[in-house]
Amino acid sequence: MMKKVFSLLIAVSVLSTSTASAVGITDGGTGVPVVDYITSISVSSETVNPAQNLSTNVSVSMVNTASLYVFVISPDYEVVGTLKANAITTPGTYNFVWLGTVGNVAGANSLANGEYTIRAFAYDTNGNVVDYDYKKITLNNESVVPVNVDVSNLVVTPSTITNDTPNSAINFDLNMTALLKVEILRDSTVIRTFPNYTGTEVTYNAGSYTIVWDGRNNAGNFVADGNYTARVVASNSVGSDTETKTIVVNKEVQSSSIIKNLTLYPSSSWDPNNDYDLEIDFDLTERVDNLRIIARKGSKTIEIYEEDYARITGYSEKWDGRDEDGEDIETGTWEIIVIADSDRLSKTINVVREVPEISEAFVTKTSFDNEIGEVSNLVFKLNTDAEVTVEIYRGSKRLERLLDEEEVDKNRWYSVEWDGTERGDEVSEGTYEFKITARNLNDRRLVSSKTVSVSVKEDTAVKNASNLTNDYTSPIVFDSKNDEYLSIRYCMDDDAEVYLAIYRGLSSSGTTQAVLLDYVSQKQGCHEVKWNGEDDKGKLLKDNIYSYKIITKSSDGKRDTETGRFVVGKLSGTSTGTDPVKPVDPTPVSCGNHYYDVTNVSPELCQAITWATNEGIFSGYSDGSFRPYQNINRAETLKVIFEAFRTKVTMLPANGSTLGFRDIDPNAWYMTYARTAKFYGMLHGYVNETEARFGNNINRVEFLKFALEASDAFTSYEVPGHTTTRFADVEEAFPVNVWYYDYAGVADTYNLFNTYFDAESGKVFLRPAQMVQRGEVALLLYRMYLNGLTQ
Repeated sequence: MMKKVFSLLIAVSVLSTSTASAVGITDGGTGVPVVDYITSISVSSETVNPAQNLSTNVSVSMVNTASLYVFVISPDYEVVGTLKANAITTPGTYNFVWLGTVGNVAGANSLANGEYTIRAFAYDTNGNVVDYDYKKITLNNESVVPVNVDVSNLVVTPSTITNDTPNSAINFDLNMTALLKVEILRDSTVIRTFPNYTGTEVTYNAGSYTIVWDGRNNAGNFVADGNYTARVVASNSVGSDTETKTIVVNKEVQSSSIIKNLTLYPSSSWDPNNDYDLEIDFDLTERVDNLRIIARKGSKTIEIYEEDYARITGYSEKWDGRDEDGEDIETGTWEIIVIADSDRLSKTINVVREVPEISEAFVTKTSFDNEIGEVSNLVFKLNTDAEVTVEIYRGSKRLERLLDEEEVDKNRWYSVEWDGTERGDEVSEGTYEFKITARNLNDRRLVSSKTVSVSVKEDTAVKNASNLTNDYTSPIVFDSKNDEYLSIRYCMDDDAEVYLAIYRGLSSSGTTQAVLLDYVSQKQGCHEVKWNGEDDKGKLLKDNIYSYKIITKSSDGKRDTETGRFVVGKLSGTSTGTDPVKPVDPTPVSCGNHYYDVTNVSPELCQAITWATNEGIFSGYSDGSFRPYQNINRAETLKVIFEAFRTKVTMLPANGSTLGFRDIDPNAWYMTYARTAKFYGMLHGYVNETEARFGNNINRVEFLKFALEASDAFTSYEVPGHTTTRFADVEEAFPVNVWYYDYAGVADTYNLFNTYFDAESGKVFLRPAQMVQRGEVALLLYRMYLNGLTQ
């Protein structure tokens, strides 16, 4: 299909949809035709039904090399799946499967019914869009969809053709009557077809089939060594199915008079992310003019080593599993080839990557009362670096996404808070589940998940007992090397004698590690106990999971008990500056009259909290806390932004209207901010502007965009264009996530966010997708104020 010269228009509204872009294509008025890149996009079925495990195969055909990006857009214009990341793609047909599930993961929850769009974009080397195409798909979990044709149990035996094993059998099962096409491809080119299996002449019934390939092409010649693809396609009136397997041909000279004792360590399977470098050992028996070591998979060839005038000796070279651009190689069978002048010797290695394992996961409070401001935190740790999403479910219904595809480090503790709300509304009593989904950073098909239950339950006071509420620790992960102490906080309705002890493990029973209070008389109200991490013998507790137990005994002898959990260990991430995620530099000040959870924040953050409180931008909670590490949602975003610019904005009172949104309370506290935002064109909704979703949390760049647009609208400041930033994750995201590039540049210029530094790579990261916290917001607005961006 011929197209015009394109320009990509990406428009993103922070308070509507930040993950999807409204994309328009124009010819710039030139009328100049360009070369095709994407010739077609097709699907095997235009209806997907995850409930019946009915997916669709997406095929994108390209005729010129470009960077291909294929993703799925929901009915309300959110990106709900990436089928192919933005990567250089050579001519050919590329096949992907869309399951219609969350994260495109088999067995995951289905996405909502509706019409979805598969979009494919081709970029040139300068990041410009040169071609695009799309296909509409209907997701329907309700209507009965005919069972699709299915090719299963595809196996090639043996998987490598050599001089000793010259044939490979292609075995598979067919579930219903269909036409069959079986072929062998080198990259995307068909080099061998089989009589009666061309997908046109013969109809085959359900059953098991075997086709033997002898390593020859259609001309009858033996093919060159390398990786080939056996592809089986079944089709009939209800759809089609395609399955592929790799066959390695390795028939070239495997003995050499010059190259001897070629050995790979490890010898069979290798995980570049978790194993040591691949070691390639061999001997040369005579001098050669040129010595090379290359790795090859299909058309991809990587130079590992080259030397002119190589000497007679033993060689031992190492490869880290990256190509010349520093990118991780794909999984599969790679051929390691040593070439000495005209002699060559090779061995294969199977490159694998580990499925992320969630090694620990628990909740700090197994039961909490959301109506009195209590919360529970999910605490987890993985054994590998991974991309993690955390969601809240009740049964099969997803209520909230608390963490969205955040990169986490292995063997570090992470904590995610839930306050018992759905879109800002308190949920009813019952059992809920945190669901953690972890994906391999290099291969998103490698995924694992785990669920942890938590109960939302009313806190019922025992008659004549001093009721305990709002108990928690700060921090949740106590690092004895960096934290001076851990605070345990709680509130009591009446005077009582208080017992507080620390136990090892998830259960607050057995032998105590440390008794902090032994029935000490305390007045009603909120209290804080600071603990230095030592047991009763004065020794620091080892890294582990611990529990605390608080018992109150009233004057009538009535008792009330609360328990919770925390960790002694290494906190997630390394931050530069004084990031609210990891408080540092303890200082015993109140920070705007908030005493209970800000005593160990940095001086600058304390100043920011004090300023934000005095200006009325933030108010604390009834227990005296500020909760600097709690996420901020869309409704709260409206409030703090308009309060920060109150002298520049005329606020409009609520008028009893819902502003056209079906999910908001016209009498809620946020309506004056919502109406003002609607008036200034700063509030946009979801689902054709019918849902405000005020309870949804927002991430760092979403809040950054809204704050800077407010500065641009209400002051003389204008957001400038930026050409570069220090942030590696911003630069690497360009041009797909180009919408926040200018805002990241301003954050860099004025140091609006504390950033993350990776000592090993020397890179600085912004972490744009990380959910923004109250402390971070106070700090960002305070720094904007100091730099004159709010005045």
